[in-house]
Amino acid sequence: MMMKRLFTLLCALTLACAAEAKTVEAASPGGNLRLAVDVSDRITYGLWSGEDKILENCTLSLTLADRTLGEKPRLRSVKRSSADEVLERRNPTKNASVRNRYNAVRLNFAGGYAVEFRLFDDGAAYRFVTSLPGEVEVMGEACRLGFPAGSEAWLSEVDGFRSMYEEPYTRVATAEYDSADRMSYLPVLVGMPGGKKVLLAESDVRDYPCMFVRGDGAGGFESLFPRVPKEYAPAGDRSLKIVAEEPYIARTQGTRTFPWRVAVVAEKDAALIENELVWLLAEPAADADWDWVKPGLVSWDWWNGMRLTGVDFRAGRNTESYRYYIDFAARYGIPYIIMDEGWSASTTDVFHPNPDLDLQELIAYGRERNVQIVLWLTWLAVEKDMDRLFATLEEWGIPGVKIDFMDRSDQWMVGYYERVMKCAARHRLFVDMHGSYTPKGLYRTYPNLLTYEGVLGMEQGARCKPENSNWLPFIRNAVGPMDFTPGSMFSAQPEDNRSTGANPMGTGTRAYQMALYVVFESPLQMLADNPVLYRREHPCTEFLAAVPTTWDSLRVLHAAGRRIIAGLIHKTPPSTLKNCFCLPYHMPRRFIWCTVAKTIQMRYDAFCHGPSGTDVRYLRKERLASMRKFRTAAALALCAVCLLQTAAPVLAAEDYPAPDVSGKTVEELIDAFRAEHDLTEDNFELSYYNTVTGESYDFNETKMLYGASTYKLPLNLYYYDMQLAGEITGDTMITKGSTLDEAHYQSLVYSNNELSYSLWRRIGDWPEYKMAMRKYFTMTDDEIPQNYYYDHLFCTRMMMDTLKVVWDGQEQYPELIDYLKIACPDAYFKTYLDVDETPIAHKYGSYEGAENDVGIIWAERPFLLAVYTSGLSYGPGGNVDAAYAGGQSAGSVICGQLAVLLKTYLDEQVRLEREQAEKEAEEARLAEEQAKAKQAEKERLAAEAKAAEEKKAEEERQAELQRQEEEQQRLAEEQKAAEEAAAEQARQTAHRKLLLRIGGVGIFSILVIALAVVLIRKLHKAGKC
Repeated sequence: MMMKRLFTLLCALTLACAAEAKTVEAASPGGNLRLAVDVSDRITYGLWSGEDKILENCTLSLTLADRTLGEKPRLRSVKRSSADEVLERRNPTKNASVRNRYNAVRLNFAGGYAVEFRLFDDGAAYRFVTSLPGEVEVMGEACRLGFPAGSEAWLSEVDGFRSMYEEPYTRVATAEYDSADRMSYLPVLVGMPGGKKVLLAESDVRDYPCMFVRGDGAGGFESLFPRVPKEYAPAGDRSLKIVAEEPYIARTQGTRTFPWRVAVVAEKDAALIENELVWLLAEPAADADWDWVKPGLVSWDWWNGMRLTGVDFRAGRNTESYRYYIDFAARYGIPYIIMDEGWSASTTDVFHPNPDLDLQELIAYGRERNVQIVLWLTWLAVEKDMDRLFATLEEWGIPGVKIDFMDRSDQWMVGYYERVMKCAARHRLFVDMHGSYTPKGLYRTYPNLLTYEGVLGMEQGARCKPENSNWLPFIRNAVGPMDFTPGSMFSAQPEDNRSTGANPMGTGTRAYQMALYVVFESPLQMLADNPVLYRREHPCTEFLAAVPTTWDSLRVLHAAGRRIIAGLIHKTPPSTLKNCFCLPYHMPRRFIWCTVAKTIQMRYDAFCHGPSGTDVRYLRKERLASMRKFRTAAALALCAVCLLQTAAPVLAAEDYPAPDVSGKTVEELIDAFRAEHDLTEDNFELSYYNTVTGESYDFNETKMLYGASTYKLPLNLYYYDMQLAGEITGDTMITKGSTLDEAHYQSLVYSNNELSYSLWRRIGDWPEYKMAMRKYFTMTDDEIPQNYYYDHLFCTRMMMDTLKVVWDGQEQYPELIDYLKIACPDAYFKTYLDVDETPIAHKYGSYEGAENDVGIIWAERPFLLAVYTSGLSYGPGGNVDAAYAGGQSAGSVICGQLAVLLKTYLDEQVRLEREQAEKEAEEARLAEEQAKAKQAEKERLAAEAKAAEEKKAEEERQAELQRQEEEQQRLAEEQKAAEEAAAEQARQTAHRKLLLRIGGVGIFSILVIALAVVLIRKLHKAGKC
């Protein structure tokens, strides 16, 4: 009996101890991260970086059909472990050797499950581990993440689980992110008030859905997961529509490990890029032969639409066009081309090429030139007959496939990825998962998975902007390879990007596009643009073809500023460097070119905009074998040229103070400006026109001076008018290799002389060409001298006439205006003005002392300006103060200062008119207020009088009502008194009648009694009673 009581007491004590909260702590190997896990009625944890709390009030649980793991947990044991090893990485995009160093703690719970945490020096992760019989249905997984107050997040927001994962980043305060807001797929970046950051991701996602997050209304995130599809319906030729779902998010084996929930912790932005936690936490690849997987560059056909120009065949998805792509790839040592949608008989019949394409001939043609063909497929076509399809491709000699349109991440689709990779590996095919979710570590498990899309990349046209793309190395690319598809040879600034399928363009500059090849990580890296353009821009293409797609090492060297800086090695002669890298584009000198070279190795330095508004410089070291074609001398020469290129800063608006224009006319201002800069009839002419008021001013406007490249404005306008009239098309060949469309672009943006000469010579000789231009000029025969017809002589009046035609026909000439807006972004009229605030469409010209500019300046009051100068100079005795040189010609500075002067003048006019309008409006307001006050007073008095009358009337009405009420009361009282009197009279009458009746009865009774007495007496006497 005693033993039984002791046993019962022991059990009770055990249960009591189990019910008490227990805290398990762990630290990273370097001690900088610290974890505390609390086990009570649930499992919660917090994470510290140094003294800063990074994650707080975090909870985790896994809900099965019959119970919830992590609810009322009973901790049985804690097991600790650690690792410190160096792993070799296949297809490395950061480092060929990766250090795997962590401390782990595993909490084993009653009920057949555990939670395992790993702490690295640059992050932490946890996962569930179960040992349950048979299959289990997972109804949900709770992953609540809390952050310090004042945190903010960069989200990729979507409306539902069906997504192409191509959303821009949205910056939100976590405290304002609510459960009613849109959810976000991973990765998500969270910034702390102290500057540290956490990148939230997941790894080793297999046989399980991908995780999404949304705000929980308490400053944190909660997890969401798509459910398992139950029924499908057709949705076109490349996907299926889910019409019914199971109630669970996964049906899976009861004994397994679940996905890692990952938090990369970065004290500095650079650490986000250096991290490799998603790769480290993924299941390693099988110990097999993977050497057949060959990363490399690939020429892509879809983005550029295969619009080949200057060729002697019809461009399209045919044998001749793909031969051209193969020849291009072979010339630059590019190992692959992709045949995208359109190569097959249909998107569903992928066993047969389209009838215009001899695939076997092209495969053989490429093999002879060391170029292989990658084929595009929809996931639905692959799923239909996967093994037979991949076996056929292997037989054909296809090295890899690009699979597209997997717009889901539920358990079935995640499993599809793995089935594809297994089957592709059996048939020695690599895979590009396009139209995919973001990387979850499968690229380590299957090294033949070379890249994923899952990014707002360049194929999205104008949606793809540097302001978003500059985040990618720190968020999207930080979790795995990224098929961004860079390489545009034709770019524009975001506000000018008019990308279409027929006219694709990148956003930013070509220098930016080239830097992306060093910065963005993808073992299979696209060259998205047209081979015709790559051939034309040979120096750029030489560089792109030489940039490796895998790297031996990555180090962050520096973080500063808000620039993207790329160090590029090229052997182009300095004289052609400017055209090679498209430096005339917007913000050219924000790209600082620097190179580090040694005889035994080459290094690239690249900067990228970081999450804190910083730049992060990469140093990547590649094997010498892949860079042998470049010599140290060429690299050092480029370095010197580039340093010179950046030595002259772009002059900002504040470098030239706005002149005092108060109280002066435009004529007075320009006269004073001419006097200050010694501008005479011999070296200067000007025409100005205000498009709003019609105000104009001219100086020396009909003097024939050398127009230089300003002649290209009326020349291109002439051809645009021919196109509008249907006399010529943009596809018309102007030279052997260039269409009219290309000639417009080159002539207006780059001021290409060769194509411009071809345009005017197509019109005729000098007299015919110059006569044709006169259609835009208002000058008469008498005003135009004969020498006009035999040289590039023009005057500002002619240019002003032309500008007016363009201004009046803006809807007719949008392309011309767009080209003029992106031309020469930091000189002439654009020297000092901020073109973001004041767009300028201009055509400059420079030749042997002639420095001219003509254009439209969209100030608050747009104006047209044409300025011609000749032989201006700097310094004492010159026309311009040498302090304003800054790498600009004297004529360019004069044009820039005049643009500022006239803009300031017009701004002052607008200001004065606005002040006058405001004064008049104020006077009108005061007069209106006075009138309103008088009217209000009048209405008040009238209202008071009316109120008095109404009060008097009301008093009279009330008095009358009182009188009537009293009268009615009197009448009622009289009537009541009468009724009472009548009632009393009736009562008395009834009383009298009653008395009479009673009296009569009494008398009768007496008589009867008396009679009875008499009768009794008589009978008594008679002796009868």
